[in-house]
Amino acid sequence: MKNIKHLVIISSTLIIISVILGSSFKNAFEHLNTIKTTGSAKKDFVSDIIIWDGSFSTKNMELEEAYKKLDLDKNFIITYLHKNNVPFEDAVFSSISGQINSSDSPSSNSS
Repeated sequence: MKNIKHLVIISSTLIIISVILGSSFKNAFEHLNTIKTTGSAKKDFVSDIIIWDGSFSTKNMELEEAYKKLDLDKNFIITYLHKNNVPFEDAVFSSISGQINSSDSPSSNSS
């Protein structure tokens, strides 16, 4: 009876270790199925999706004029993409942030 208990414990331990090692081995080589680039790619390949992240900015004392300039820049980018046969239907422009630079701001006056 003691031998059967030891055999069951050893067998279940081996099964658990096998499952842990198998999943670790699978996860260790999972990164081989992905392509990660930072900068330029050394190998040509065909892709069906492009994700670009970019930004553009402008400076102007009048908020309305700054928005007009940003809109002109956006239209320039859209035109450039169309001229280079990049589909623009799924493009997203978002997140305008502002910054006030003034020597007359309350934080610069010490009264």
